[in-house]
Amino acid sequence: MNISAAELKHALRKLGPIKTEAYQIGPESISGQDSDVLVTANCPLSGLTGTFNVSGKKLTQVVGRMSGQIEISQEDKKLILKSARARIELEIQPAKTSTIPAPAKHSLS
Repeated sequence: MNISAAELKHALRKLGPIKTEAYQIGPESISGQDSDVLVTANCPLSGLTGTFNVSGKKLTQVVGRMSGQIEISQEDKKLILKSARARIELEIQPAKTSTIPAPAKHSLS
């Protein structure tokens, strides 16, 4: 799958600062999650058909230096970003799920 560096940078910018070190990128959105909050930018990423959870710090640093078309592929537990001038391997992390505690039940006795 291919995506332009500009398109991916735009999607990352729309999210704003994320405390977590992980982003999940998929065909219809890109999201970042810390322990309690999930932030999603509805930015369709043309040509991106997989869903990956990867190190966000590395992802933002890498994409900041890339230009042109980025070819994205998956090999085992690695996400490979390859452009004309760079090949970057990012570790795919297990997806985190956001859990919101249920409201406490109080009895009036």
